[in-house]
Amino acid sequence: RTEIAHVEGSWVPYAFGPPLLGVGAMAVNFASPSFGRTTCGGGGFGPYATPTYGAGTVRSVDALDARSRCDSQTGPGTEALSGMEPRGTRFARRASEEHIPSVEIVESRQRTWKRLKSMPDMREENRHDDVQIHPKDQAYLHTLHETLKRSQGESNEFDEKSVITMDKLDDWGSGDSWHVCVQLPPGNRELGFATRSFKVRPKVSEKGAAFLAEQGVGMINTKGCKGQDMSVGQDACSLSRLTSGWEVFCLMDGHGHQGHWPANHSTRTMPYVLQNNAGCVTMLKQGQASAALHHAFEKVQSNLVYESLAKDMELQVAGCTGLCILMHEQQNAVWVATAGDTRALLLCPGRGVLAQTIDHKPSLEGERERLESMGCDIVRTEHEDGFVEERVNIQGQDFSGLCMSRSLGDLAVKEHGVTHDPDVVEWNLEGLEKAYILACSDGVWEFLKNDDVGEFVLAELESGASYHEVCEQLLHKARESWEKFEDQYCDDITIILAPIVRNRPLARVGCLGGCFMGLRRMFGCGGVKVKTA
Repeated sequence: RTEIAHVEGSWVPYAFGPPLLGVGAMAVNFASPSFGRTTCGGGGFGPYATPTYGAGTVRSVDALDARSRCDSQTGPGTEALSGMEPRGTRFARRASEEHIPSVEIVESRQRTWKRLKSMPDMREENRHDDVQIHPKDQAYLHTLHETLKRSQGESNEFDEKSVITMDKLDDWGSGDSWHVCVQLPPGNRELGFATRSFKVRPKVSEKGAAFLAEQGVGMINTKGCKGQDMSVGQDACSLSRLTSGWEVFCLMDGHGHQGHWPANHSTRTMPYVLQNNAGCVTMLKQGQASAALHHAFEKVQSNLVYESLAKDMELQVAGCTGLCILMHEQQNAVWVATAGDTRALLLCPGRGVLAQTIDHKPSLEGERERLESMGCDIVRTEHEDGFVEERVNIQGQDFSGLCMSRSLGDLAVKEHGVTHDPDVVEWNLEGLEKAYILACSDGVWEFLKNDDVGEFVLAELESGASYHEVCEQLLHKARESWEKFEDQYCDDITIILAPIVRNRPLARVGCLGGCFMGLRRMFGCGGVKVKTA
């Protein structure tokens, strides 16, 4: 079965990435995004608009049926049914050239969904990237955004004290509390395979990487490679220590147009809420970490809505996954909250993977029942290689195309069962002398199994590698798996690795953070926390 887009009686390929040199494709790629379809899908929604000539829907058809429809069609619009071609040949095809594949080519076409799902110029079957949205639906989503702006302006739902602005996030921490987050690239442009640096708040003399090394935590945030795509990578992460002694690890994987924004904003607001929201502070003092996490996710979602309206950024079909880990040296458990398909493991030397979070997919019975009862359809596509793709659409609509059942943002489907409320699990540490937390975005889990990853990480640690070095080795291993199956495509990859150690000294940073660090280096003390395995 081959997925193609039906647009005003003709079959046209999806336009994505470098411009195709066909008449139809050239018009598609150079048209203003405001006149065509937006795209959505992937882990959620794609970051690009895909303009087309007119209305259309994404559907699946049998090869013979597609052939019968193509008998009267010519030009690059039939390209979606051709066999796999080298990219150079595809781009060099003349605009006037007719290309009608035979039934034999269609039926014998050998494809791997792991490649086709993601290549920018191969849009007919794509799980990773984008599902197109009809222009009328695009207009409808924009209307929802405008209506939300007006309603919030009239109701004044958000009071000034509860609003979390970027100024508040940059003026974060004091005394025993601190916050490490990713440094976004300037100009909203980022090279493929870029590795981001980290910044510390309050500011310290050391760079973010050195500060993380002092804390004994491995953390790496990288963009993948998606053809000639120069957009900002959509993964983000952070590490924070609250005044109360709780450590907060956050990892979010964005999707949709400017999906890096909700991901980055959420990784920064989540620990801020846990530190400053009165409800969360009280719950954590009482040891009610699960309740605090549920409350924090609610506040982060509300703040995303507020900030998106203030910045006029549409979150109808954009958002991010959510993963937040809470640890305290005096607690004999770890709490992990997840919404989406960002995953965490609990590792123990000699025992391997002790616990893992679940990915929130529409295939899960409980998730499917909630979605269908609240007005969603689960669109199921079974590919010839056996892979089953499931997407969430609003009943009667051709969007949203989300591949997960829980997320932050994604306002268009919030009333239809795609909740931002997380699953929270408590992992008991009783009897564990040594244990580690590993959290990764789906760029790691796409081709690697939990047990294999756990075994690899524990073996690297046993060999004496630092936490950062283990993260780098796992990054290389994940990228090798992408290269094996995808050739020129690799998803964004973010990895956090930390030991679980209790009863350790505090790290002190703040306006004199640099001095404390210098004193520690001079005298081997100074109260700076150094985590050891």
